[in-house]
Amino acid sequence: MAVGLRVVRWAEQNFPALARFLTAPAVAGATSEKSELGTVYLPLDAEPHCLIVYFTAVSASARWLAGSLAVRLNARVLVPTQLPVRETDAATLVARAIAELAPTVDRDQTTVVGEEHGSRAAIAAALGNPTSGTTGVSRLALLYPPEVPAALPGRLPTTMLQVNHNAANRSELVEFDRILRFNGVAVRETDYRTVGDRWARYPKRITGSKRALDDLVAFLDRGVGTPSTFEIIPGWDLH
Repeated sequence: MAVGLRVVRWAEQNFPALARFLTAPAVAGATSEKSELGTVYLPLDAEPHCLIVYFTAVSASARWLAGSLAVRLNARVLVPTQLPVRETDAATLVARAIAELAPTVDRDQTTVVGEEHGSRAAIAAALGNPTSGTTGVSRLALLYPPEVPAALPGRLPTTMLQVNHNAANRSELVEFDRILRFNGVAVRETDYRTVGDRWARYPKRITGSKRALDDLVAFLDRGVGTPSTFEIIPGWDLH
């Protein structure tokens, strides 16, 4: 890891405010407020029409991506302060977020993003809680997950995998992609050659962060913005 990134990761663990300054620039047109569930990012001059729950293990460095999604997708973006202790709590958190933060939003206008170690919580949230019903998540985006489940107890919604071609767990991700497709899940897999992992947390440091953000926005917009053609031609709206 480059010296610059080592310093940044040290700051994330010890001085969150410094980490935000070093890694996650503020986004023009975005604001934020605190809730019991975490930090909520909003567009300044518009009423949000959808909800995005963004799971990350480093909430202090989420400002750039969360603010960008809020502005570009006209969304309310919740970044939980901490990842759920149990995976079953992830779906409960999303259901609570819908009820408390976006009660007038169509449940199918909710999407989930999992960044690095937040990916497992994002997958669990998208699968839903069998005891309380599914959450109605319409799309799932996984940003360079360090691990993925070998099997799933249910079917995921339309899913995006944003990973570098040289990821250490590349073979696992390829197998996960195969499992999803075999089970009828529409998958968009990026296979980046020039965009490094952790781009969402370190946009100032990782080459290609803007391109990866554009890809993520386009994918989510097909679920909560632009009218989707998925029901007509499966997979058509993933590109």
